[in-house]
Amino acid sequence: MEEERIFDMSIEEWRDVVGYEGFYQVSNYGRIKVLPHLVSRGFCTITCPEKILKPRVKNNQYLFVRLSNGHKKTSKEKYVHRLVAEAFLPNHKGKPEIDHIDGDRTNNLVTNLRWATRIENVNNPNTVGKNTIKVKILSRDGSYEETFCSLTEASKKINIPLSTLSWVRGEQKKNKSNFRYIIEEI
Repeated sequence: MEEERIFDMSIEEWRDVVGYEGFYQVSNYGRIKVLPHLVSRGFCTITCPEKILKPRVKNNQYLFVRLSNGHKKTSKEKYVHRLVAEAFLPNHKGKPEIDHIDGDRTNNLVTNLRWATRIENVNNPNTVGKNTIKVKILSRDGSYEETFCSLTEASKKINIPLSTLSWVRGEQKKNKSNFRYIIEEI
């Protein structure tokens, strides 16, 4: 069961989203809001009020929002943790990744984020082994069945690229009958 986070909104700080200044702001609590703006629809113009966006969860368990610079055709998905880090955390060493210090990919408080190298990120003691998906690979004809600690381990053992196994895992949720192997999360 998810624990509910309670925040003191009097100390919530808002800053412009980098690249979307004047359109969106991000808070130190990991919330994103669209700023009041005018929208033209045919012959009329309406004023859209300020609104807090509700982030969605990607398959990788990270929260994201879809942002646009006023043109629907140019909207892009942006990870909430990256927006928070870019707005609030200086990255003097040019580190490419953002690490969730407590290992919870949905906790986007600025105090829970830090810039990290790939090695620092994967070696975070709060996440080592936590985000690994244990899987069972079964052949459709029943001639093969094996359990693995991760998709990476399965990929090496059965000599199928990791990207293919990841894709199959996502696609077979839609239609299991199309695949030679069945991947079950344990």
